[in-house]
Amino acid sequence: MKPESQKVLEIRDLKTYFDTPDGVVKAVDGVSCHVREGEVLGLVGESGCGKTVTCLSVMRLLQAPPARFPSGEVYLEGTEILRSPEEVVRGLRGNRISMVFQEPMTALNPVLTIGDQVSEVLVEHRGMGREDALGEVKRILAQVGLSDPDDAVKRYPHELSGGMRQRIMIGMAMACKPAVLLADEPTTALDVSIQAQILDLLMAMKEDTGMAVILVTHDLGVIAGMADRVAVMYAGRIVEEAPVDDLFDDPLHPYTGGLLRCIPRMDRVTPKLDVIAGLVPHPLSYPAGCRYHPRCAKAMPVCREEVPSLAVVGHERKVACWAWSKG
Repeated sequence: MKPESQKVLEIRDLKTYFDTPDGVVKAVDGVSCHVREGEVLGLVGESGCGKTVTCLSVMRLLQAPPARFPSGEVYLEGTEILRSPEEVVRGLRGNRISMVFQEPMTALNPVLTIGDQVSEVLVEHRGMGREDALGEVKRILAQVGLSDPDDAVKRYPHELSGGMRQRIMIGMAMACKPAVLLADEPTTALDVSIQAQILDLLMAMKEDTGMAVILVTHDLGVIAGMADRVAVMYAGRIVEEAPVDDLFDDPLHPYTGGLLRCIPRMDRVTPKLDVIAGLVPHPLSYPAGCRYHPRCAKAMPVCREEVPSLAVVGHERKVACWAWSKG
């Protein structure tokens, strides 16, 4: 990644709310971030912090209602897509921006062969005929590491292993060489050796095409090895953003520090792993002030009353914490 590279995806004050019988669920509540050409932005946080909903919002894949966007803008290569007509978004989705989902078994259509599913992307966005598209599908499947593409195109998803299905999802997402790839925990439920292969494949394709990647994961080891910058989410908001080395060397937000302390270390022996006490608050009942304060050992009175803004504290470093805001 070059410092002067362009922002290909920019999210500004994104709010994604769901209207439910019990009240308004504020799943994403004012998220702003960006990713540049050729860059990997890691999006981390515990389950329930809003990472996946952020990606689905960007892709416009949430049913509305109950989902709605009370504020926010999403720019893809300069085009605002959050409120663009559906036909405009359909032209971009799968073409200029793609997503690899967490569980390929539920993302792939169980009643269509792999050949039919992947070729649909090429027919829709590249205007290819069915026969030419099927030939291109075989080339794509070989590129993502399937040993027998001629056989794979005839198979249904349930006939393939988890690693094979995930490779196919990556191939489908990359078929049109998008400018941005959203990878939502792409190695979940895969064994360690297959995880490494999938991540290596993603990085190789990123280097080959120069695309930008937003990598959603709870695995900080993956982030350390793959990301250029990291955005840490908690309870629907970004609480820290930093270059990856700076984040690991000197975490600023107490939540980030807590996540890093939970990682097992080969260089030290402890009787038990560190944990962050408590749970992520339910989005129907966020606490006042900083949403992390009930779990934070450094909480001050102001933390319980006022919301800290995401303030710039250094080169490409931001943190939403009163300890820094007051400093």
